[in-house]
Amino acid sequence: MNHKNAVAARAPLVLRWAYPLEALSQPFNWFVIGLIGVLGFLAGQGLARVLGRVVFGSDVAVNWLLLPIMLLVALAVTFAGTWLPLRRVARFQPATVLRGE
Repeated sequence: MNHKNAVAARAPLVLRWAYPLEALSQPFNWFVIGLIGVLGFLAGQGLARVLGRVVFGSDVAVNWLLLPIMLLVALAVTFAGTWLPLRRVARFQPATVLRGE
């Protein structure tokens, strides 16, 4: 969707084609989201191992089942946090807002 379509769009269409949904249609964006999630998971596991050795004197086992669960929960929280603002923004006519009225 280009900027000309966004200016002329009606409110329900803006909600339907909102940027977060459009961004998720790109495979590269899914790759980046997954990569960041995996890196965060690995960093968390590494920190848990270091803290386990230093504080408790024992090693922490990696539970690989948590990785997909953590990614799904993070994605659900992201959508939940953006849904209400997107609904509010969809009530406005884009051309009116851009003109500053």
